[in-house]
Order: sequence, then C-alpha cells, then structure tokens
Amino acid sequence: MTRHIAPLAASIAVLFAAPADARQPQIGDRDEGLQSNKYMEYKNPKAWVVEAQYFVYPDGRRVTSLTDWPGWSYDTLEVIIPFVVETGNAWTTKDQEAYPVAMINLNYRDSAVQFEARQGRVPGTHAPYMVFRAPESVFVDRLQFGFANALVCAETEFDERAAWDVPWPSRWPQEITPWLERDPVLDLDDEEGVDQVAALLERWTKGNDPKQIPPVQLAKFLTGSVIEHVRHNVPATENPIGRPPRIVQTGTATTNRTTLLNIGGALNFSGAIAGFNVQDAGKTAVSGRGSPHDDTVLLTAVLRRVGIPARTVIGVDKNESSSRKQVKSWVEFALVAPDVDRVIWVPVDVWELRGSGRNTRNWQQPWKHFGTSEELRDTVPLAHHFHPPVNYRSYFVPALYGIRSATELDDLGVQGLLFDVNSQPNRGGN
Repeated sequence: MTRHIAPLAASIAVLFAAPADARQPQIGDRDEGLQSNKYMEYKNPKAWVVEAQYFVYPDGRRVTSLTDWPGWSYDTLEVIIPFVVETGNAWTTKDQEAYPVAMINLNYRDSAVQFEARQGRVPGTHAPYMVFRAPESVFVDRLQFGFANALVCAETEFDERAAWDVPWPSRWPQEITPWLERDPVLDLDDEEGVDQVAALLERWTKGNDPKQIPPVQLAKFLTGSVIEHVRHNVPATENPIGRPPRIVQTGTATTNRTTLLNIGGALNFSGAIAGFNVQDAGKTAVSGRGSPHDDTVLLTAVLRRVGIPARTVIGVDKNESSSRKQVKSWVEFALVAPDVDRVIWVPVDVWELRGSGRNTRNWQQPWKHFGTSEELRDTVPLAHHFHPPVNYRSYFVPALYGIRSATELDDLGVQGLLFDVNSQPNRGGN
C-alpha cells in the first residue's frame, strides 16, 4: 500500500467512558467493595486514580522531525488497553462511573475514520480490556494511548491461623476456574515439549501429591520455594531504546479532571519505561535466574499447576519515586472457605517477602506480605498480564497494551510507558 504523509494538523482523539448501564457484571463489578470476613480484613481504604500513557514513535535518530516523514499505513488497526475491576485488595465504586476512560490520539491523513470502542474481553485472556478498532485503513506518524481508572485500595490483614487448615473445596467456583489455565504466552513447554514448571514441582514435592496439605499451607510452601529458587540478575523494567523525533504540534485532552494526553514538544518522556523484563516460567524454572517480575510469573504458574487458581497483578506504587521500581507485581491465589459466601483472593507480595528473609525453612511461621499488606493500599492495579494476548503485540518488550493489524506491523522504534497515581476524596464511607 502506498504510504501517505500525515499532516500534523490532522489528529483524532477517541474518548470512551463506559456508561453505568453498559457496565458488564460478568467482568466482576464489586461496587459494594470488599467485605471483611473471618479470614481477611480490609482496612483504611483509599480512593485513587491511576493514569497510564502508552506511546510508540519512530526512532528520533532516524526520523528527526515528523513534518517530513511519511508515517505508517494500516489496512486495519486495533488497540487494546488492560484495566482492572477488582483484586484481592482493590475495587471499583458506583460513584466513579466515568471510569475506566481511555483515549487514542493518532495523526493521519483521512480524518473521516472513527474508532469503534467497547469494553470487554479478548481471546486468550480472562482479564478485561478496553478495545479500540478502526473500521477502515488509517495513516499515522505516531501512536499514543491514554488511560485512567479509579479504584479503592485497602490494607489487608490475613488471619493465617484461621485459614491454615481450610480444606480443598469439592470444586472451585466456575467464575475463577479460568485462573487455573496456563498462561498462553509466558507458560509454555520447552522446545522438546517438556513442562519445566511441572518438573520443578516434582523436585520440590519429592514426587508426593501436593494436595496432601491444605491450599493455604501449600501456597505458602511454594512461595518460599520460588523465593529460594530465583536469583535476580536483570532489572524489572527496560528503558526506551532511541528517542522520539521533534514534535511541533501541541494540545491537551482533559476529561473528568484527568489529563490523559499531552501532545507536544514539551511532553517530558524522562522516567518512561519501555516495558517489562519477563520470561517464560519454564525458563525461570530451569535457570533460577530472572527479574523481580519472574518471581511473580513463576509463582502464578506453580500455583496453577497444583490446582490453586492464581493470577498476576501489576500495579503502580504511589510511594516509589523511581520509575524503574514504581511498577511492581504480585500474586493472588483463591481461598474458598465453607463459612464465607465469596471467593477470597489472598495477595502474596513476593517483592516484599524476598527482602524479609522468608523461605522454605520458616514457611510454617506467620509471614507479613503473605496475605497481610499495608503497602498495597498505596499500589493501584493496572493489569493482570504483562503482555498483550495472543495475536496482539507490543514493541520490543511486553508493555501491557496490545496492537494488531491486517497490515504487517512496522518496526516503530521507540516504545514508552508513563504512569501516575493521584488520590481522590473518599466518598460514601469508602
């Protein structure tokens, strides 16, 4: 297809905020919040808005200015941006119906194209996404996606003693069984068809049936095993490669008191990350080396192998000033107790546990950060996957969002992510 020059004066911004009657209960609305129970107490809730900016530019070392660069053409273009409805310590509320909200800003030649936007799921994942689709071809010289979500986060206090002997359920509730499935991107057999995560479990359990002990005990033993097994030899995030070209257009788009995009030469990309250092769980199982996120990926895979529903959570830590440490990840596993009428998701903060000397030698002692966490009150969830689902891609390294097109995707050059977290007034007793 012939390339076209995209005038800088032509830009499209598409805003999507799901109205109240369009919210999808099957995604997991919890407008009433998480209710404390015998095993888990939720304390000191705080309302937050988390913002994310995703940008993809040609490398400024090759393209010095967008004014004389032809840009890219796509026969079709679909972008997906993850969001979170609830986690083991966070939930949405009815008084924040304007969220989640997202915006796409493109420069392209034909301004008649409008993006179709919806909230839903995409193949290959059980997590919710904002989905933007252009119904016809587009011409672009850069891609920028803005996103904001409002959540209430609380401290958790887990009564480990009370939960210690809770037995295996006769069956897991249907709504959480998807979190037993292997991750289709980061949990694969090796080139010879060997399940290396299962092989590692066989060594850890010495061939015994892991379900001989209750789920909470098993989850804790395996958490200590992962901490002992993995040594960190790479950072958690990558810096962007290259730099954006010079941009002469300026402008802002603001909604709901939240600035989602600021397009112009004054936009400061310092502090942006290119994405996350994560590898297949089987590779971590074999090498015992990886990034802090590989602890999370491996523990999620291990828990699912033994039959415990588990999921990864990626969030932004308000108390971290360093962009390389600001985005952290943790694991949640499901606890189903006969005397509680809902699934309890137990957060396991491996990052904090590693710094406190926890391992399999003391796994039967109470652990802070295994279910109990003060820090997660100030860490706002972004997504349940580092990577886009199968058939989508991000550039260079996994970076939460995903893009796909019928046209082959060009090597766009610079990929970056910026995050910000701001507190909101607590309302309605939340």
